[in-house]
Amino acid sequence: MGDEDTSIRLKVDTWRRLRSRKGPGESFDDVINDVLDEADAVAAET
Repeated sequence: MGDEDTSIRLKVDTWRRLRSRKGPGESFDDVINDVLDEADAVAAET
């Protein structure tokens, strides 16, 4: 890992849920950012 990387612990079920959202060529960082963007969009609507 580089200086700008970190590790997080996930339960296996959480990892599986993230993996199911992951497309070819996408990283888990991409998936997490997509989920956060979706949450921000929902929060902005309220």
